[in-house]
Amino acid sequence: MNKRYICSLLRKRSGLIGGSSGYFFRSDYDYVAQGIVLEFVPRGLYVWNFVFPLFDSFGPHLSYSSRIADRPFIGRDQMADDDVVESILSSIELRNVIEAKSSMTLMEFASFLETRGLRGAHAHINHATALALLGKTDLALKLLKELVPALDDHDLKLCDSLIVALNLGVEAVKSMLDVVKEKNVKKLGGA
Repeated sequence: MNKRYICSLLRKRSGLIGGSSGYFFRSDYDYVAQGIVLEFVPRGLYVWNFVFPLFDSFGPHLSYSSRIADRPFIGRDQMADDDVVESILSSIELRNVIEAKSSMTLMEFASFLETRGLRGAHAHINHATALALLGKTDLALKLLKELVPALDDHDLKLCDSLIVALNLGVEAVKSMLDVVKEKNVKKLGGA
């Protein structure tokens, strides 16, 4: 299983960008990256339906992603590298992501979080951040202020920064988060 070859071939055949560390995503993103992740492990690779808020200060992770339902694992010697890519691209779940009219919107991401059930303070911060970017500043401020007592030092610093920016307006929030977004896009191999 040649990781470099598989990633190169997947990028060519899917039309997705990235590929850094196995992350591939649609080029029409705004604040949410959506695509495929190949998680290479010694025994083979896991295939993920990738969703990631580019404004997340933790950097790229799979907390909002899920392994595909059909053939989530491909063993190291199970098939030829070309067939690995064909198998990935034949997944209906991933075809729907690749062929959708557009990448997941901020509103869709906020709804996705609400229906999925938020786990952990950081997910709640990302939900409030999405609401802030959507212009729902009062609700975002309320949610952030409610979170403060339960936060660790890293999340508290982030939460405080968001509250300060929100008090200055949505444009201040966007300016702050665009820096994070740019860093994450670079980490994912999209810049």
